[in-house]
Parts: sequence; C-alpha cells; structure tokens
Amino acid sequence: DCLRTKPYMDLVKPKPLKEDDPPPFFMWTPIHGDKFFPKHPKELLEDVEIKEQIKGIKFIVGVNDIEGYMFVKIPGLLATFPGEKTLENLRNDLPMALMMGLSTPEPSEENKALYDALVDALLNHYLKESNPTEEDLITTAGRIAGGLLQQAQTIRTANKLRDIGADVKFYVLKKGPSHAKMFRPSFIETDHGDDLFFCFGASHA
Repeated sequence: DCLRTKPYMDLVKPKPLKEDDPPPFFMWTPIHGDKFFPKHPKELLEDVEIKEQIKGIKFIVGVNDIEGYMFVKIPGLLATFPGEKTLENLRNDLPMALMMGLSTPEPSEENKALYDALVDALLNHYLKESNPTEEDLITTAGRIAGGLLQQAQTIRTANKLRDIGADVKFYVLKKGPSHAKMFRPSFIETDHGDDLFFCFGASHA
C-alpha cells in the first residue's frame, strides 16, 4: 500500500494520544514489534546471535562538528532562542530541549534543581566566554542542540558496536561543503547532513 494513504498515527505509533492532542514533536520515530524490528534496537543488540553477526561487519560512523545550527534558525527544539538570541532565552529553552532530545522527564517544579544542574553543566562545557557575543551563543546553541539530537546517540551506538567486537571507524567532520556557506554564517563550519555530501561523492561532482 502507498504510505500516502496511511494515517500518520499508524506509522509512528507514538505514546497513546487523545484525539484532540497535537501531533508529537518528532513525527517519524522508530517503531518495533513487527517483522522488520521484532524488538527494540537496544534489545536486539543484546541478542547473542545478532552480536555474532555484528562482529563480522565493518562500520563507519560519524558526526559533524556542529549538528544543530538548523535548530537555531527556527523555533522547535529551542522555543524562544531563534527569535531573540540571548543567554537567558537559551537557558530557559534547554530543559525542554533535554526532554525532547534525551527523553528525560518533563520539566516541573519537582525536578527544577536537576534541570538547573544539567543546564549549568551544558553551558559550562560549551560556553567558555563570561560575556558571550551573539556569535558565541549561536555556536553554543548549535553544539548543544546537535549533541542532544544526533551526536550523543551516534557515539553511544558506535561504542556499543565496538564493545560487541565489530570493526568501527568513527569520524568527526569539521569542514562542510563549500556551497553550504551561502546558507549560514561563516563561523558555522558544519551542520546536520553535511557529511552526506562527502559520503555520496557530491563533493567530487
């Protein structure tokens, strides 16, 4: 059957929603329990037979140095920062970004201290300037957003495959394709998807 005829709820199978609930933030999420993925991927990686198959596979896995500049441009993962790029807005947006990126509990008064500590740790790691410029804030937001949505999961997967015994090569792309410079500031060297141009040879076309 053509996927265009399928209701999106049948495809993504999110947590149970009431009819008047808005669509989930991530429309396309992994599903399991069918022939293609009989179990959750984490469970499959613990299966003895599958581990033996993985040991014979060579993997190349990687990330871009900055993966999340796209989230700095339009509201989404970061709700207010794209509109007004201030440290206060970035700090206020990060609890929800953590929840959406890492599936942590919804921010509330009960866990405010935990989220405050997580946000402080992220900003202390990524934002070295005591009086940051807008450029500093944009770079920091791009690194954090990309780390939450792309880099953390990629690194975790690569480490798991390596621990199983597979041959894993890991890369970090620090320079994007030259044509991408037309669409972003000069201080943003890479963004999500840049490595695809090199993986599929477009940089040589």
